[in-house]
Amino acid sequence: MAFRLKSLKLWSFVAMICVIAAGTLAYQLGLVNISPTYVKNPQSNVTAGTGNGDSHSNAAATYSTAKINAEGQSTVSIVQAKAAKAEEIKYEEIKELVKQAVEMAGGFESLIKDGQTVVLKPNLVTQDDYTLPGWRGRPLAPEVNGTTTDYRFTRAVVELVRQYNPNGKVYVMEGSAFPTREVMGHLKYTPEDIPGV
Repeated sequence: MAFRLKSLKLWSFVAMICVIAAGTLAYQLGLVNISPTYVKNPQSNVTAGTGNGDSHSNAAATYSTAKINAEGQSTVSIVQAKAAKAEEIKYEEIKELVKQAVEMAGGFESLIKDGQTVVLKPNLVTQDDYTLPGWRGRPLAPEVNGTTTDYRFTRAVVELVRQYNPNGKVYVMEGSAFPTREVMGHLKYTPEDIPGV
C-alpha cells in the first residue's frame, strides 16, 4: 500500500509538471494571452503600459487598470495610498482607494443590482504568523498583517456594494486552513466590524 501511495504521489507530481510545462509553452508560442492591457488613470500622471511588461511609474504612485474585453480578459486595477507606510492608512482613505479601484475597473453599476446575493471571498488563510524560525506561530494583527486581507478593505467593499444593493444579501465566505470561524473572529470578520453582511 505504501509503495502505491508513493507511486501515485510521483505520478501526480509528474502530471503537474507536465501541465505547467504545457501552459508555459502555450504562452511562449502566443497561443494563450494572460497579460492584461493597461490604460492610463486620468487622475495620475503615470504612463501605463500595454500589458507586455513596459508599464512605467514615477516616485509618487503607480496606477493601472485593464478593462474586460470580448475575449474575457481579466480586469485589474491598482491604486496606491498617499501614506508611505501601510500602518498609516486610515479607514477613510481605504474607502476612497477601494472606490477608485472599482471605478477604474469599470464599476459596479452593471454588475450589482438591488435584491441580488453578493459573495465576497477575502484571503483569510490563517490567523497565525508562521514566518518565525522553527515555524512557531504568533497571532496575526487584524490590520496590516501582510498575510490576510485586512477586514477594513472588505468593509469598504461591502459599503460600496450596499450602495447598489441595499436590500440583497451580502456574504463573506471563506475556507481557511484553520477553523474558519476562529480565523474570521480573530481577524475582525464579524457583523460588528463589517456591518452590512
